[in-house]
Amino acid sequence: NKASDVEKTISSFNNKNIDVLVCTHRIFSNLDKIKSVGFLIVDEEHRFGVKQKDFFLDKFPKIDILMMSATPIPRTLQSALSEIKTISTISTPPVDRKPIETYIEFFDLKTIEESIRFELSRAGQVYFLHNNISSLNKFKRVVLSMVEGVSVEVIHAKMSVEKIKATLRDFIEKKIDVLIST
Repeated sequence: NKASDVEKTISSFNNKNIDVLVCTHRIFSNLDKIKSVGFLIVDEEHRFGVKQKDFFLDKFPKIDILMMSATPIPRTLQSALSEIKTISTISTPPVDRKPIETYIEFFDLKTIEESIRFELSRAGQVYFLHNNISSLNKFKRVVLSMVEGVSVEVIHAKMSVEKIKATLRDFIEKKIDVLIST
């Protein structure tokens, strides 16, 4: 949005012509222009820093905040466990979601191959968490040689944002069978 559009939207929010403001991180550069916020919902809490979250609390001390995350950060979990914050979980899976099975084993190519084949046989996908960016492509070649006809891609933080988004979109659209990532 243009700066003038942002100003107009903030003005409408301040005048209560807009009840709900949906924002990106850009809000932090305009927060001083906002008069009052009663309720803040932060989606994907882990994408926001402590200072950013505290900035809202400093500016609006009576604000109610709902932090959402599929993978809560350790600081939030600690706050919840020590009862500084309350935590709720949504345990009902989306419709048609297949259950996730998790095993922790020593690295074994045969087990990896069997697991990939099993998941593909039930029309699933595989998200393979790997611990080293430099060997992601090598592992991709290993998977390709083990399981014929499988589509495999890698994704990591050193890739361009456009490439990351495109790869994730392809995975979501089931164009990728195995996604290997750090």
